[in-house]
Amino acid sequence: MAKDPPKQPLKKPKITYTGNKKPMPPNVAASFREMIAAMHKRLDAEQQAKPEEGQEET
Repeated sequence: MAKDPPKQPLKKPKITYTGNKKPMPPNVAASFREMIAAMHKRLDAEQQAKPEEGQEET
């Protein structure tokens, strides 16, 4: 039995559906942007509510 090659450290998985295949449909991209913007708003609000904590988790 041949040994397996040493495993590569896990990299963050590439997002394949934005890769070489068809680009994301604009409505999907827009909803992604809205979702991310809403998430950032919520995170900003949380950080302003407690500015002392939450600094180590970036």
